[in-house]
Amino acid sequence: MLADNSNPSPASERLGRVFGPFVAVFRFIFGFWSWMEEKLIQLDNPVVKVFLQTLHCSPVNVLLPVVFVSFALCIFGNPSAGLKFGLNFIAIIPLAAILSFATEELAEKLGPKWGGLANATFGNTVEAIVSIVALKNGQIEIVQQSMLGSILSNLLFVLGCCFYFSGIGVTEREFDAGAAGNMYSLMLFACTAMVLPTVLAAVMNTGSGSEADALAGNTLKKVLTQSRASSVVMILLYLIYIYYTLFAKKAEKPVEEVMEEGIAEYSPEVDGSDSIGNYDYYEPEPIHIHLKAQEEEEEEEHLSIVASVSVLAIATVIISFLADYLVESIDGVVESGIFSKMFIGLILIPIVGNAAEHVSSCVVAVKGEMDLAVEIALGSSIQIALLVTPFLVLIGAVISEPMTLHFQLFGTVALIFSVFLVGSLVQDGKSNSLEGLMCLGIYALVSISCWVYPDELSAGAASVASVVSSVL
Repeated sequence: MLADNSNPSPASERLGRVFGPFVAVFRFIFGFWSWMEEKLIQLDNPVVKVFLQTLHCSPVNVLLPVVFVSFALCIFGNPSAGLKFGLNFIAIIPLAAILSFATEELAEKLGPKWGGLANATFGNTVEAIVSIVALKNGQIEIVQQSMLGSILSNLLFVLGCCFYFSGIGVTEREFDAGAAGNMYSLMLFACTAMVLPTVLAAVMNTGSGSEADALAGNTLKKVLTQSRASSVVMILLYLIYIYYTLFAKKAEKPVEEVMEEGIAEYSPEVDGSDSIGNYDYYEPEPIHIHLKAQEEEEEEEHLSIVASVSVLAIATVIISFLADYLVESIDGVVESGIFSKMFIGLILIPIVGNAAEHVSSCVVAVKGEMDLAVEIALGSSIQIALLVTPFLVLIGAVISEPMTLHFQLFGTVALIFSVFLVGSLVQDGKSNSLEGLMCLGIYALVSISCWVYPDELSAGAASVASVVSSVL
């Protein structure tokens, strides 16, 4: 006799009670938005056009209703720490995509040089906002781990995905080894600047009992001094790197060398007969092809400078509020045992800021544009290491928070081996799926280690930092 499945099980009823209200809210929001979009399209208003163009800039914008749900619950309700963290975590992802879109539109209007500078400035806005909010709330471990996590995420996860997906179906892909080598050298410099404070702390922390406590306080003061001085050097080097990349001109070849290359290129191939030689005949493409391509470029609309800056400002303000709610819920999430503080800072928060960047780099890699994909992955890592991280150290000095470049032994070792692995992979200017899996494998090992990392170790470092902060 068949069982009667008409009545739902108790488990299904519980799931319905928990998720039913959220499903109903999302259905209402999507239905209302579909009706509203039809009405907005009928309006011939430039502000409405910018609004709709921004909403359709990325597929992850389907998560935008979560922003309203998050604000409603955080302002008018009293959600649990886990729910508060999860909603704000998801809500920041589409706003990060909008920030990336507005930055690209602004760069398109400013031209290659100043547009590249705008990309370099606003490329990691989300990580900077979340870190500044966390630093203001005294969450120094979260700030350090999120910075380190952003570097590892770009070096291992993003670059690994680019290598893997671009290598499917082909033996190998090629990219500019010279540019990748320069970026690797800068990454190695940043790694050195981050390792030295950890080495200094390890050398100075010798002793036991009260002597060890005194040494710990004295060590942190010296590490603070070293970190702040090193941060100035790192930011100066990054500014020089930006100038070199955007404004430095390549040396022109001597006239004799150019003439020799021209003669070699256009010399006839003499075959021993009385003929002068064989020449390749160049047939120009029909003009209608160029006109069609030009029309397609003109049809593509871009935001104006004012619209791009406005979208950047609005998205930044909204992200700052969501980041505040996100940081407030971290302690509750850690106390409930859902995630460890190391896993939140090193793995989860970098996903929020780099989600749109991850997608865009993988898309261009699949298209075979490996130069751009490698530039996105390594360039973002350099920006985090040489600009955002030292900038946060200096911000900490202004607001009297002991933010340093001392990332503890675990993070330092993970950074060293990751940088050396990436250097060995990019030095030949070639990539394949196996190299991508190597990067993804290392990132998986780091993630597992963060999952099991005990919070007691981070708590010990935080207590020493709080003591020194009170003294300062």
